Amino acid sequence: MAVTEQSRSRRAAGKRRFHVSPDKSGIVAALLCAAAIPVGSVSAQTGSAAPTPELVAPGVISTNQGEYSPSYHAGRGELYFMRRTPGRFDYTLYMSRNVDGAWRTPVPLPFSGMSRDDAPFITPDGTQLYFDSRRPAENLKRGSINLWRVDRLGDGWGEPVLLRVPSAGPDAPEAAGDDEFGPVV
Repeated sequence: MAVTEQSRSRRAAGKRRFHVSPDKSGIVAALLCAAAIPVGSVSAQTGSAAPTPELVAPGVISTNQGEYSPSYHAGRGELYFMRRTPGRFDYTLYMSRNVDGAWRTPVPLPFSGMSRDDAPFITPDGTQLYFDSRRPAENLKRGSINLWRVDRLGDGWGEPVLLRVPSAGPDAPEAAGDDEFGPVV
């Protein structure tokens, strides 16, 4: 796996953005944090040197538009991620396929782009995608962040379904979506 810092200018400004690419076994891990593991450092798990960072498909997936929260399905060669929505401070969910070792142009998911959709996670069997969103729904506080699921239907996707998570219960200290960071899976 290669973890990539987006730009040195962001590091100088104290902000870091990272991208990941699959390792040979098809496993992808996301490192999206304020502190980075220095290149050449020793991994606590393997005792070997950390891999050299590299951009994931420069100009195709890694762009200046702001890409975050990758989720990779190795069996389908699909990478799901969020990207800044042009013209406003929102995010849209995208998917790109790796075909014959080359990443295809990412496409917005058909149900995303009207509200702030974040942090996609594709299930291991590839049949469901979980994400958080500020999309409106009945009995939800406007602008609240909530967890949603969408089912794969053939080559497409169904309609997103709001998940009633434990934090939405009447005995919970906070209602669903009141936490500024949204729900935690």
